[in-house]
Amino acid sequence: MNQLTICESEYPPEGASMHPPQNLHFPPPPWEPDRQLANERMTLDEGPVMLQWPVELKKESVEELEYWLKGVLRRARRKAGLSPEPEREST
Repeated sequence: MNQLTICESEYPPEGASMHPPQNLHFPPPPWEPDRQLANERMTLDEGPVMLQWPVELKKESVEELEYWLKGVLRRARRKAGLSPEPEREST
């Protein structure tokens, strides 16, 4: 308490931000808050799966996303004890 100072000026002080300081335990999201995001969600027996991406994507970004998702699925298959690549159905 001895570190507090009584201030008789108006609140907030001139030039002070009205936004609270950043909470280090909850960092801000890695995207711009005003960007439109698409969301997909499904629930598996083990829990929810969520995917979020910008609504507007370039062709190159979609190709990168596809490559990344394939890698995520390969890891999930290995963790579940499956072959990293799904078996192809013969037609």
